Amino acid sequence: TSQAKILRVLEERELTRLGGKKNIPVDIRLISATNKDLALEIEQERFRKDLYYRINVVHLVIPPLRERADDIPLLARSFLDINARKLAREPLELSDKALSALKRYHWPGNVRELENEMERVVALSSSEGIAFADLSEHLRNGGKRPSTHPVVNTDNLVEMEKNLIRKV
Repeated sequence: TSQAKILRVLEERELTRLGGKKNIPVDIRLISATNKDLALEIEQERFRKDLYYRINVVHLVIPPLRERADDIPLLARSFLDINARKLAREPLELSDKALSALKRYHWPGNVRELENEMERVVALSSSEGIAFADLSEHLRNGGKRPSTHPVVNTDNLVEMEKNLIRKV
């Protein structure tokens, strides 16, 4: 299994390329992350105990984003800046109402979901700021997902497309 192969590389500090016959020495540091309870995974024999003890040198527990609401403004602004640069746009500001909605949301997708939301609003926003109305519908509705497919306002879509083309 892949766990056995990782353990072998960590212990012997060498690997063999796929199809190769020669062992290659390696000097590696392993950083791993999981959202699983590894003790339970070991108990249910889905994770090797010997690998667990080999990698569990420094253990950090980082609470989910929903438990770190004070981090949301900093992360959101950082993701906004990164995505604005990617699209050669000026930095965007979050309105107070939009920021409040971000802080109230429960973020089941954690930081990746926030990053994706900021990428989406930068790509779709046609102004210099991000308003509450620019956020995804489920964020505006306090986390409730729409029960039906949203109706797309084609007039608005055409106008947004024109604005984006002009900017490019």
